[in-house]
Amino acid sequence: MESTYVDVPLNKVQRFIELHKKVTDLSQGEGRTIQEHWVYRHWYGSGDAILIYDEYNSAQYAIDGNLNAACKKK
Repeated sequence: MESTYVDVPLNKVQRFIELHKKVTDLSQGEGRTIQEHWVYRHWYGSGDAILIYDEYNSAQYAIDGNLNAACKKK
């Protein structure tokens, strides 16, 4: 599982979600090995953030199928 925290102001969350969905949909293809993907609004000690989870079947799939690797293959 890969976790990414993104600091997004509350008034920009909706736009972030729209753009994130667009980028995620465009990045799907045969080079991606992602099994599950979740986006949460998350609160922690210093405030709120967006938390993105990507789940893979193995560590190798996470290395081979992440967005950066998929973009380099094109």
